[in-house]
Amino acid sequence: MGNCPSGFQLNPASALTCVVKCPETQGFDLRNINNEPYCVYRDKPDVKLLLKSVVGVQTPDNSTPTLEALKRGDPLKYEQYKAAQNDYDTKMPLVASQIEKDQKVKDAFNALQTAENVRDQSPQAYQDARNRYYTLVKGETWVNEETQRIANADVLPKVNQYTQIKTDLTTRLNQQQQTIDVVNSVKDKVLSMKDDFAYTTNTFSKQISDLKNQINIEKKKTELQKVEVFSWVDMFLNILITILVVGLLILVVGRFVSKSKTSTYTPATRYY
Repeated sequence: MGNCPSGFQLNPASALTCVVKCPETQGFDLRNINNEPYCVYRDKPDVKLLLKSVVGVQTPDNSTPTLEALKRGDPLKYEQYKAAQNDYDTKMPLVASQIEKDQKVKDAFNALQTAENVRDQSPQAYQDARNRYYTLVKGETWVNEETQRIANADVLPKVNQYTQIKTDLTTRLNQQQQTIDVVNSVKDKVLSMKDDFAYTTNTFSKQISDLKNQINIEKKKTELQKVEVFSWVDMFLNILITILVVGLLILVVGRFVSKSKTSTYTPATRYY
């Protein structure tokens, strides 16, 4: 069993071969009729196209090859697939012309109505029927226009929403980083201030200790000076008291001596 190149699909009549994809959006289905692959118009099964089958392609990585890649890698196989594609391109317009446009539109509308009734159970069938109907009415460009409309209506708002979320997250991340930077800066300043404060506190404590020592020294000097002053005053007072006592003794002794002399001398009595 091989892989089918892009634009081809497995043959329902033989799993080893590939056939051109049927245009499902135009109302055609790939069917196995008597072990032959056909593109069948689903609303009018007698309108159908027999497809040429080609043996599948073996790839090393089991990938889906393109015709261009096949042309470079296996020219013979490429020619077989190209012949199958050319046969389809030549005959399909003739088959499609068998279906009147009005009938196609009618069939597509009926299919859309049926799919609408079971839309909840089979949303994909409804979407396929809708694509088929509006493609017939508005042309092949409608699918691209509808795809763009859905993208603008559904996908674009989601993209904008996710873009806004990404922008918000980026903004918050930047704000958080700024906050972290500020916190780190403040932390560094606090640590620096802490060191400066510790140094200042130690210096201030040393100055206070030196000042206390100086005050104690001055206090001791003052006390010593007071002691010396009191010592001199005390000595001076003692000397003064001694002088006063000596002077008082001298005075008392002098008076006593004076009185003694006066009482001892008795003048002669003269009688006339």
